[in-house]
Amino acid sequence: MRSKRISTKNRNFRFLKKLLAVLLSLIIISTSLALALINSALDEISYAFVSEGEKNNQDGIGQAAIIDLSQYVLDLQDFDDQLEKVVVKGTNEDQASNWQHDLIVLNLGDKEKTNNNVMMAIFSQNSVSHRQVLQFVSPNIYVNFAGMGNNPLGQSWLYGGATALSSTLAHNLGIHITNTYLLNASKLVDLVDSIKGIALKIDDSTLASLEKNELMLENLLNSDDKAEHKKMNIKEYKEKSIANGVLAVSYASLGGLDEKGQLVAAVLLQQISKEFNDLKLLDRWHFVRRLLGCLTTDASRFSIAKTLAKSLISNEELVCMQLPKTSDQPDLVLGNVTIKNLDIVAIRKQFLSNLDAENADANSESVESSATN
Repeated sequence: MRSKRISTKNRNFRFLKKLLAVLLSLIIISTSLALALINSALDEISYAFVSEGEKNNQDGIGQAAIIDLSQYVLDLQDFDDQLEKVVVKGTNEDQASNWQHDLIVLNLGDKEKTNNNVMMAIFSQNSVSHRQVLQFVSPNIYVNFAGMGNNPLGQSWLYGGATALSSTLAHNLGIHITNTYLLNASKLVDLVDSIKGIALKIDDSTLASLEKNELMLENLLNSDDKAEHKKMNIKEYKEKSIANGVLAVSYASLGGLDEKGQLVAAVLLQQISKEFNDLKLLDRWHFVRRLLGCLTTDASRFSIAKTLAKSLISNEELVCMQLPKTSDQPDLVLGNVTIKNLDIVAIRKQFLSNLDAENADANSESVESSATN
């Protein structure tokens, strides 16, 4: 009897061992499947960080649709060392004490600078309300800088680079620059060619067709090889078309296009904004960081990329300071405000009032939020 009980116990023990082994195998298999599903989901979420070239090569499509622009961010010292410095003495007190101003210079002409080859923007961040304002400054407004009298603002960039430009802004507008970001926008032309995007060659027949039929936009957004786009999924197509639109508008704003090309770029921007808004918010900013080459952990540069992209897509938060090209001595147009005779004091007041308006909006939103709660 005793041996029989022992034999029964042994059988039960062996059965339990087998059962545990089976359960352990099932757990391992389930864990592996779960990890595979998680990895697949992560790959889908982080598509903005995957090399487009790698994806295209896997699909047999060919050249990358999007190229990292970080390699085109230039070293300020490399420019300043080659140029004569213009030192501006005596700066006005910065009245916008809660604001930090960063200067963004998009240079189209590499080292052969001309006044028309520079686009300047001032990115302002409020340390109290955390509001952000991006204002484009015309290089053609007349300012005073040392030893040269009154000249277009862009001349200070030509003669003294970022150092002189920052000093001139402080001396004339009371805008004290904290950081300067210099981007070599001339590479945008090569980039458009690299991604097989719009050719930026607009003739009369194309323009006429565009005006009559908005379906021409599809042909402008797509490359000649339509088979390529048939292989691309919707998400990749949107990325590529957005890239083309943003680059085209950037190129046009830098004077790289004639009037026809600028018109087409403006229509493209209107179309692109719809596709851009279809993307999830997080995907937008990942994409923009990648497109603008701001792939760093620097919070300030990320904010600049985000605000610049929003301004390219929507004019609601953009205050343009630009000069029309119809007259030798035109009035300065700031948003809806026209300032006669390029009054530099009025320009400065308008600049600061734009910041005040942002504060007013922030306070209004805060009051409305409190009332709702």
